Amino acid sequence: MEEDKNTSHRQTQNQLFSSFDELRQTVLGFDLDFRPLSHNKSQNSPPETFFQCSEGSRLLSHTHLHCQVEQRGNVQTGARALALPVNQNTGIQSWFGQEVAADSLLLFPDHGEIDCVSQPGFEVFVLTLPENELLAYAEYMGIPEPDKWIDGAERIIRCDPKARENLLSTLKTFQRRSIDQQASHDKAGQLLLLKDMVLEKILDMMVTPAPDLMKIPPKKMQRCIKRLREFIEAHQREPLQVKDLCKVANVSERTLQRVFKHYYGVGPKQFIKSQRLYGLHRELRAAAPAVSGVETLARYWGYWHIGQLARDYRYLFGELPSETLSRP
Repeated sequence: MEEDKNTSHRQTQNQLFSSFDELRQTVLGFDLDFRPLSHNKSQNSPPETFFQCSEGSRLLSHTHLHCQVEQRGNVQTGARALALPVNQNTGIQSWFGQEVAADSLLLFPDHGEIDCVSQPGFEVFVLTLPENELLAYAEYMGIPEPDKWIDGAERIIRCDPKARENLLSTLKTFQRRSIDQQASHDKAGQLLLLKDMVLEKILDMMVTPAPDLMKIPPKKMQRCIKRLREFIEAHQREPLQVKDLCKVANVSERTLQRVFKHYYGVGPKQFIKSQRLYGLHRELRAAAPAVSGVETLARYWGYWHIGQLARDYRYLFGELPSETLSRP
């Protein structure tokens, strides 16, 4: 996937509001209209909070309200917006007339008005991405027929609970680090890129294990995984695709996704990436800095975009490849 040149142009704001009306006036600038239905706040209630971070054409917001609100607004054409309630008690009275259960991902319409009624304690992350980017990444990951849920009429998707918690933890980390970086005025520090952190986790949430998956005998699944693992290790320096694994396992892409999610908790594309990064990590640990450089070893492992590699590597190992190489 090509790097978006706009990702370095980031704007972040994090605000606490002394009154609901102050918040309401702020969100009007984002084509949102928060209309209070009741006032349930006490003097000791925490303030309303609103966080927003824009990164090129991507947008992440976090809202925490303490009174009952009718939420209206409009969704930008060509963008897909998804909402993830923070708490198991979602704080949502209705979403397009439907009840919202825990472990739900909420989909906004591709155009038209937002229709949500929230209760006191409402807290949600909303992520907006270009639709073509989401579709392209779904194809890159081998997700079959992604337009069925991206463009479909469904407004609520029940998700795998572990995948939901993984995405929620990632969003909280991104929010915290964005606020810290803004507070310290650190413009030169290593940026966590929203696209790199969340796209795969969103798609993982939407590929929930099918009920009949457990009918696969454990020994058969073990043999299938063993065959796939041996194939990946034998071709670990090559740019493997999901379709290559499907041929080896003789299964459909959808079945392959579900098998990996059930066995490893991640999709096949993420598993391939982690194995290649681990192979590079081992060679960096064993290499002598005076003899081998990061770029040389990276290209040996098929990495040509060093910036993308650095972000993926740091996310998995907590340090840059150059730090691993120089560590005694």
